[in-house]
Amino acid sequence: MIRWRFIHIPKTAGISISQAYGYGTEIGHPHTPASEFDPDVRMFAVIRNPIDRAISICAYLFAVKQRELTPVDFHQWVAAGCHHDHLEQDLAIVSWRGPRELRITSEQKCWLTPAVQLVGYERLAADLPSVIRLLGLTPKKLPLLNVSLRHRTAAAYHDPATWESLATRYYADFQIWNQLMNGGPIPWS
Repeated sequence: MIRWRFIHIPKTAGISISQAYGYGTEIGHPHTPASEFDPDVRMFAVIRNPIDRAISICAYLFAVKQRELTPVDFHQWVAAGCHHDHLEQDLAIVSWRGPRELRITSEQKCWLTPAVQLVGYERLAADLPSVIRLLGLTPKKLPLLNVSLRHRTAAAYHDPATWESLATRYYADFQIWNQLMNGGPIPWS
């Protein structure tokens, strides 16, 4: 039997994947980073365009507070360092408490190690089945769960200063995502 673990980075289709396949053979909190598992365990994670993920996170935080996200709200949230006390204080949005605390807004790279097979969120339907087969599982159609409710496209949130702030904050994530989008799944070493 293959030992495996799905590394669930917040707002990257993790609820849908865990509903279809579970989190794997290795026990741990759903948002446990890869560094907490034996490197011999086959791990995979989904990486998402950092700007789209930031919009999704902010929309999720506003939805929990029963407010629709507007472009002005998003720009203010990014300007505040992707943090709003009035949104997060009641939610205890801490995804992982371990040697370091990971929040819903933490960089995607914080959940990863070099041993993690990466799948692109934007190409999930095309790339995930091959990873699933390598684990000895049968690919399934993913349910659409925990989808961020936003009534605008990413272009509606475009603002050069906001994009620049996100590019700086999530620089390493952009590097990983660009590599993944230009070459498909990054294979297990």
